[in-house]
Amino acid sequence: MNKIIFVVALSMLFSFSVMGQELIRGKVVDKDGIPIPGARVSVKGNDSFVLSQFDGSFSIITDATG
Repeated sequence: MNKIIFVVALSMLFSFSVMGQELIRGKVVDKDGIPIPGARVSVKGNDSFVLSQFDGSFSIITDATG
């Protein structure tokens, strides 16, 4: 579980900019690096979410606040 949070947080860290909409991409995997399909991915403070694909990949568009 900690690795999942780390991967998502790392993806968001490299994807945010100062203003505008941002596309965040990443991959949800378990502690052994196996993709997790159907995982719910959201940005804190935002009601929208996406589900990871069969290979664990996801992309979500969010408003960057900076």
